[in-house]
Amino acid sequence: MNSVAGSTVFYPKLLVDLLRGGRSVQVTLRGCMCEAWLLYSSGTSSFLLLAAMSFDRYVSICRPLLYTVVMSPATVLALLLLCWLLPVGLVGTAVLLASRLPLCRSQLSRIYCDIYSLVSLSCGGRETLLSEVYNLSVIVATVLLPAIFVLFSYSAVLSICLRRSRSFSSKALSTCLPHLLVFCNYSVSSGVEVLQRRLQAGSQPTASVLTSILQVMIPTVFNPVVYGLKVTEIRAQLRRLLGCQRFTRHTWRLLFLIH
Repeated sequence: MNSVAGSTVFYPKLLVDLLRGGRSVQVTLRGCMCEAWLLYSSGTSSFLLLAAMSFDRYVSICRPLLYTVVMSPATVLALLLLCWLLPVGLVGTAVLLASRLPLCRSQLSRIYCDIYSLVSLSCGGRETLLSEVYNLSVIVATVLLPAIFVLFSYSAVLSICLRRSRSFSSKALSTCLPHLLVFCNYSVSSGVEVLQRRLQAGSQPTASVLTSILQVMIPTVFNPVVYGLKVTEIRAQLRRLLGCQRFTRHTWRLLFLIH
């Protein structure tokens, strides 16, 4: 649901902008802020959801006797609401602070609106500094702390697996592997985002646009593949498809040799 929400915000607008053509696209300030709010809410909630999933894996593997008590339906519902509502409120406040800043520029070298770019268009001053400090605190609360918790949880899971039997370890690691791959994907994308922000002053507009495309497209394309390949029916269908293609390729080679 989180990936669908982020993709719904980004891809339809991107398609409309591509169909319109031109080197630049005009967008209202209100529409830009709404897009930044939805995209950043979806992105930051992804880290909180990964932290909640790592907590679920930690309890099920390291504390299996307590799993039904700790991970009750009420706890799962509370975690889901926290993962979705907390980013909405925090990012909404960041967008509200950015909307109050007086703007001295009006051009962005990105294919989507984001809070940092809105703040960079402002004229500076105390309000800009306050907005930047608040944005940094939001990143710490919704990205850095969940990432640390994920690393701690899976480190504990790994230590348990090293002391158990091989069958138990393989089953536990196969369950955690998709989560770890998605976590690494989001972490690399976020790291590139922060690095690109630091180097934005001296970067070319084309490089900034290309980086913004990759930051949104790679997670939305990679994550469904990771979780899809874990489903047995999808894996079996892919094997049949690849097997048919291999059989067809060999058949054409034999026919060519016979001819």
